Amino acid sequence: MKERWRKIYHKFSDKRIVLQLFLGFSGGLPFLLTGPTLNHWLKKSDVSLTTISLIGIITAPYFLRFLWAPLVDRFKIPLLTDKMGQRRSWAILSQVCLVISIIALSFCHPADNIFFTAMCAFFVALASATQDIVLDAYRVESLHSSEYGIGSSNYVFGYRIGIMIAGSGAIFASTFLDWNVTYRILAILMAVGMITILMCPEPKRESRKTSEHNGLEGKPQEKNIFYWYGQTIARIFSDFSHTPKWVAILSFIMLYKVSDNLIGGMFNPFLLDVGFLDTSIAFAQNVGLWTSIIGATLAGVLISRFGLFNIMLLCGTLEALSNLVFIMLAKSGTSEPLLYAATIAENVTSGMAVSAYVAFLSSVCSTSYTATHYAMMTSLSSFGRVIVSLPAGWIAENFGWVKFFVFSAAAGIPAIILLFYVGPYLLNHRIDGSELDEPKRSKSI
Repeated sequence: MKERWRKIYHKFSDKRIVLQLFLGFSGGLPFLLTGPTLNHWLKKSDVSLTTISLIGIITAPYFLRFLWAPLVDRFKIPLLTDKMGQRRSWAILSQVCLVISIIALSFCHPADNIFFTAMCAFFVALASATQDIVLDAYRVESLHSSEYGIGSSNYVFGYRIGIMIAGSGAIFASTFLDWNVTYRILAILMAVGMITILMCPEPKRESRKTSEHNGLEGKPQEKNIFYWYGQTIARIFSDFSHTPKWVAILSFIMLYKVSDNLIGGMFNPFLLDVGFLDTSIAFAQNVGLWTSIIGATLAGVLISRFGLFNIMLLCGTLEALSNLVFIMLAKSGTSEPLLYAATIAENVTSGMAVSAYVAFLSSVCSTSYTATHYAMMTSLSSFGRVIVSLPAGWIAENFGWVKFFVFSAAAGIPAIILLFYVGPYLLNHRIDGSELDEPKRSKSI
């Protein structure tokens, strides 16, 4: 037993694993700056709910990132790549762009020029999505397969810390500093990721097993970068189209988190409308962050015991129903107990759903193109998050918060129906990789 704990401690203290914590922080910090935190700033600047939700389109780079991922994987940055390597050079470039775009956003005044604010926020999202591509690739290439679990857990923990600072931390800071100064401080904190990348060695990419689409680089007739890019993107869609029930699966990927997506961007504006103070909202976000981690852990245990299909059904139902708790909050006003009850209910069920959702994505991911398939499916997930949230503000503004939460709960029904159709892929899967019965699956999966 002592030897087992010693080995675990040795792995967690490994420099490559420790660095994942700081890389995760760099990945999580900018994520909320174009989402809930920006929405909070806009609401405090008296921007309408409809405008706030429509501005959500600026996060489009998160669901379109698979389009330029092949270029990040192959294109060399002049001078920089030769000195730093493919991954580190792209990481530094994306982080420098992040700092510049966040600082530009910090000089915006939403009430005076909402268009310029949206443009600056778009460039933050673009640089952040690019950084995500690089950091994911770096993690996979720098760690051994046996270290993926520990490396990912460190990365996610750092990611959560970044989210907490950019979320509740930023809101709390804005109570005694203005939003412009707050965003400048967050831009400075991006130095953590830059310093980490400079300390990291470039991974040895030549040791990776090349898949069919990565092997294109070695074919003389396909040296042209544009031809290679076209072939890579075509193979992604072709591989998906050969998966049985692929239309239903892709629809399910976009719709499973729709209830959570609808409420996500409107959470802070709703609480401000009800009358809660910034400090109460910041504290509630902290509570929500840690309870979501508890929910994700709980889902992992339940999946290993009861199977993925059953828990996905449970999580999808609970996540939709949790939105109804906010109806009581909308009617009661500034009730602190109800605020925390609603926050805990929403975040526990959301954390459970995310954990089950990730397990689902892994279960339908191609064994031939794992990284590419996963990147595309997460892009589709982000597509649902961005597009679905666009009319959220208009619905709340025109029908009121009570009807908005009823609608958001009902919006989860289509995904539950689709789950029964794609369920055969999930019925016997367990989180530890074992199966009760080997399901019949296409070779292309």
